[in-house]
Formats: sequence, structure tokens, C-alpha cells
Amino acid sequence: MVSQFPQDYMHLVLLGVMRKLLHTWCSGPRLRRLSAQQIQVISHRLLRFRPFIPVEFQRKPRSLLDIRHYKATELRTILCYTGPIAFRGVLHDDVYNNFMLLSCAMRILLSPNLSNSYAAFAGQLLKAFVEHAKVVYGEHMVTYNMHGLIHIANEVASHANLDNISAFPFENHLFQLKRMLRKPQSTLKQLVHRILERQAFPPAAEPRDPPPTFFRPMNTVHPPFQYRDCLVYAGVICRMVRFDNTLANSCVEINGRFGVISSILSRGRQPFAIMQYFARDNNLFEYPAPSRSFGVHRVGRLSAAEHVVPVYAMNKCMLLPIDDGNSACIQMLSGL
Repeated sequence: MVSQFPQDYMHLVLLGVMRKLLHTWCSGPRLRRLSAQQIQVISHRLLRFRPFIPVEFQRKPRSLLDIRHYKATELRTILCYTGPIAFRGVLHDDVYNNFMLLSCAMRILLSPNLSNSYAAFAGQLLKAFVEHAKVVYGEHMVTYNMHGLIHIANEVASHANLDNISAFPFENHLFQLKRMLRKPQSTLKQLVHRILERQAFPPAAEPRDPPPTFFRPMNTVHPPFQYRDCLVYAGVICRMVRFDNTLANSCVEINGRFGVISSILSRGRQPFAIMQYFARDNNLFEYPAPSRSFGVHRVGRLSAAEHVVPVYAMNKCMLLPIDDGNSACIQMLSGL
């Protein structure tokens, strides 16, 4: 029976463990509490990332001063994307390494590609995280949520990656339920009536794979000679994902290489991208394993050559600036 009720990582990991870590660093015991200057440095980095967050993310990073108001999606972004960069060089080494155990394990368990092959390794990382947390923070840190991490990797064997058993879809549906209400009284009665109305008169079904939507024509930009018959645009929405030439939506991966989009071409309504590849591609961190194993790359220096590639072959990434002048290229997870 226990195996038939999977643990929800939104409440267990994000609203449980990740929130507790942030509160410990900002307002916990003095031994592991960050100074006001350290909090300011991390907050400055998080706010610096705001223009680089892809449009698919519901919330932009906020200062650590707003930690009490963080939502689960913001905690997920910190855990899987911005945290390893924002905390590096500010947290004490043992605290940072402990956080990286959790971050890398969750990137594995939330990735459809990695979770099938490396779930056992993620389980080892989570066990190491719990044991290491006892040393770093003390025995009092190992709460029920912290202990639950030891078993959450086992859910992948039965339910694939953790996004398949997440509570996020139910949380998102609450907004639709609220929109059905017309007055504050008799809320349950109103919901029943609205649901019955929708069942009696169902709305038209939207196509599962709508055609690409191009936007912002670039009439002053001339495409390469072999694509002279194409129209040039700043961006396109394809497979429900937005690709354009802005800081937030231009970084992509194709065939293991990373680059940046400069413009979008349309040939017979088929989207192509003009892009440049990064010449440097290294690991961003080495502990607990080389970062490229988790889809996190340290890239730099765009090559001068331009390439035209089909948009359908690209995977979107997040590109975040690093203090050393390079950038962190992070492959986006399916559930974001």
C-alpha cells in the first residue's frame, strides 16, 4: 500500500527541505547563518538573472529578503538552475557542497533522459546529502521531510521522473477553479454548476500540435544567400516553446552543441534559426560529479560562423552570466 502513494517532491523537497535550507542560511543558528553582506551578494546575483530567465518560467528571481513569500516554482528555479551559480563563493564550502548534492540529485530525478539510467546514483546523492547535513547543521536538521529524501528516488522506478507525480498540475488548476467563481458566497455550489455547464457544452478542443507562430518581422535583415526566399523574424513559438533573439529565449542546444539564436527564418511556414555556436564548453563544477553530466555547462566566446538549423531539432536552455565573464548554459527540464 505504501508504494501506491508516491511522495510529492513539491511539498517534500521544495516547500520542505529547500525552504528550510534558505531559512537556516538567512535566519537560522549563528553557526550557519549568512551575514547581511553575504545575503546582499546572493540577492544581487539573483536579481541580475531576471533578464535571463526564459518566458516559460512563471516567476522571475527575487531577493532573499522576500524569502518568506517564495512560491514552490521559485524554490525549484533556485534548486535546479540559479542556486549553484548564485551561492558559489558565498556559502561555506561544506554548506555549498551539501547543497550541490541535493541540486544534482533533483536534476537527475526531474530529467526524463537521466532519471531512467541514473536514478540509483541520485538515490546515493540524496543519502549522502542527509548524512552530510547531520555533520554540517546538526542532528536537529534531519526532519521528516529530510528523511523522506532517502526514499524519493525509489518513486522513479514506478512513475518515471518526478514531474509525473508532482502536485504542480493540481496547484495550477486552482487558478482555473477561482476563475469560475462569481461571488464569495456558495463557492462549492458555483463550482458544481460551472463544471456541469462545461460538460453540457464542452469548448472546442485545441490542436495538440499547433503550427508555429512567427512574430516581429525583421525586414532590414537579409538571410543567407541559399535562404534568400525566406522571411526573417525575431522569434517563433514552436511546440509551445518560445525561441527568439532576446537574452532570455535565445540559448539552445542541438546535437550536443550550444549556441545563441540571432534570428528566425520561415520557409513555407517551416521555422529555421540562424545561430552561432559557443567555442568553449567546459564543466561549471566538478562536485559531486562533472556538471555536464547533469546538463550544466560553462560556455564562452561565440564563434563568428553562422549556421542555419531547423527549430524542431533544438532544445531550449537557460543562459546565466558568471562573474568570470563566461556564462552557465543549463538545459531546461521538462517540468521546468
